Amino acid sequence: HPYFSPSIPSTRSSVSNSLLAEENIKNSNNVFDVEFVLVPFGTDTTVTVSDKEIEEYYNAHKNLFPVQESRNIEYIVVEFNEENEEPVLAQVDSVFNNVKIDDFRQVAVDNGFFYDTIENMPMYANSFGSVAKVENIVKWAYKESEAGAVSDVYTIENGDESFFVIAALNKINPEGYSSLEQAKPFIETVLLNEKAADSKLAEVSAKVGGMTDLK
Repeated sequence: HPYFSPSIPSTRSSVSNSLLAEENIKNSNNVFDVEFVLVPFGTDTTVTVSDKEIEEYYNAHKNLFPVQESRNIEYIVVEFNEENEEPVLAQVDSVFNNVKIDDFRQVAVDNGFFYDTIENMPMYANSFGSVAKVENIVKWAYKESEAGAVSDVYTIENGDESFFVIAALNKINPEGYSSLEQAKPFIETVLLNEKAADSKLAEVSAKVGGMTDLK
């Protein structure tokens, strides 16, 4: 979120004199002829980056890779309608009664329920795939203090569609920084681009060194 500071009127006096005015006029009337060369560069296959270089960059720029607190969950979704709501709910309650998280997936598969997982679910998540309005389940996941908990059955209404949803909390990811492995692809790209630019700059500098014009 942007930060705003109040506008404070300057107390510095604005005093101009003839010497300053003359200097400004001279500067504004100066004209320079400049020649330049634009040298694009792309991927340089001769440039490589070592794991050590990546690790050193990560350690020196760790503050560039912050991560917010998040949750890893798994969940099941069972669709129902007005006609079968009660028997479907009874089935879901029955098979997931006192189920442990280690058995969560297998119970879902054995009963033909839709099953999926979400890693690094943020606190502001509002959908599980195509199932929206899951804010209450997300709140449940963030209120739990330990991984391994299984939620109650939640009823979700999405327009003309209705679902029963149950979630299981796999992992609590605290606020911190991305791991080296997570940041590695980005860092590798940055370092490769820097090396390619340095290589092209050295090549161009060697060619134009001592030249008085670029024709």
